[in-house]
Amino acid sequence: MTENKSTEDKLKECEDRFYSYFNMPLNGIAMTSPEKGWLEVNNELCSMLGYTRDELLKKTWSEMTHPDDIDADEKEFNKILSGQIENYNLDKRYIRKDGTTIWTNLSVGCVREPNGNIKYSVAIIKDITDRKIIEKELQKQNLLLNTILENAPIGFAVNKISDGKALFVSSKFEEIYGVERKSINSTDDFYEKVYIDPTYRKEMREKTTEAMMTKDPAKMKWENIPITTLAGKNIYITAINIPVPEQDLMVSTVQDVTEKKMDEDSLKEKLEEIEKMNDLMIGRELEMIKLKKEVNKKSEI
Repeated sequence: MTENKSTEDKLKECEDRFYSYFNMPLNGIAMTSPEKGWLEVNNELCSMLGYTRDELLKKTWSEMTHPDDIDADEKEFNKILSGQIENYNLDKRYIRKDGTTIWTNLSVGCVREPNGNIKYSVAIIKDITDRKIIEKELQKQNLLLNTILENAPIGFAVNKISDGKALFVSSKFEEIYGVERKSINSTDDFYEKVYIDPTYRKEMREKTTEAMMTKDPAKMKWENIPITTLAGKNIYITAINIPVPEQDLMVSTVQDVTEKKMDEDSLKEKLEEIEKMNDLMIGRELEMIKLKKEVNKKSEI
């Protein structure tokens, strides 16, 4: 009699502990049947979906799932039914009683009968609507940033500082260097494909590494660098490296300054020619003055 009482007390304690956890206002929790009906729901889930407990228990989770998410959810649930998996996790939307939609993270596990059939499933449902709103806003910002970078007259690339892994290469970066961006997976790829001559490659890599070590932004800009592309085209570029150490990132920019360099060289040559002509003309003027003085001197005699 005493032993039975002790067993009952332990079972009651376990049950109380379970329901204490079940009704904690942290996440929505539900027990569901193999037929997708709600068997038990906690207060948090009722509040999340806007239904009373009695109203929820008369519904199935599939009829409350957003139409665009039902296939993915049912596909995973059917795997549990067939014994392929024991649990799954996914993001999905529920339609609340008032017609509004909320995003949730759903984790589902099952309890089976001795014969392997599902007795019931346990679902833990977390409201992640705020997170999804932020993610959507970030996606918009990323789309805007990518659009700007892809259409800018300057090439952009981003790589990890720690291992050199390439994270982003813009189309203009590809165009200027004459190297397919999909072939640039790291800084090693970049140096190998951009600087064809091994000696020049080593020189440029050492210069870049040395400048990086100084952490001085002024030393991370290289102007009028001569490059011969894979196609044999000779160009001049100005490149800037912008380290973002807090995020282990290096942002690299490149601008084709060939035309500007050629114009500057041409202008320099013309100025030098003008300077030579001026020197020549000044020299002639001096000679003429000297000659006139000599003529005048002879006339006086």
